[in-house]
Amino acid sequence: MTASSRAARERGRELAGLALQEAGDNPSVAALLAAARAALDEEGYQTRSDPAGLTLANCPFHALAAEHTELICGMNLAIMEGLLDRLGGLDLAAVLDPAEGRCCVRLAGA
Repeated sequence: MTASSRAARERGRELAGLALQEAGDNPSVAALLAAARAALDEEGYQTRSDPAGLTLANCPFHALAAEHTELICGMNLAIMEGLLDRLGGLDLAAVLDPAEGRCCVRLAGA
């Protein structure tokens, strides 16, 4: 694992920590998801629900992704993996799914 991947996973874990603080003790899955979305939205991902999981409608690193696609998409994937690793209660998986007009990573139903 590269240093950038480790740092990105750690950032994801930090975001999960913020979500866990916001969700409170013994949160429901809905409360945990809402708190995770709030943390991601604060980072600039502009989350939206979709039938298959959660779409990240914006990439906060879009300008860099245009020139360094593999690095930035890999970093976004690692952030989401770190987030989901720490939030174990969500039945989601981070997947690379690039498409025009949104982040290259989606959180899909596991």
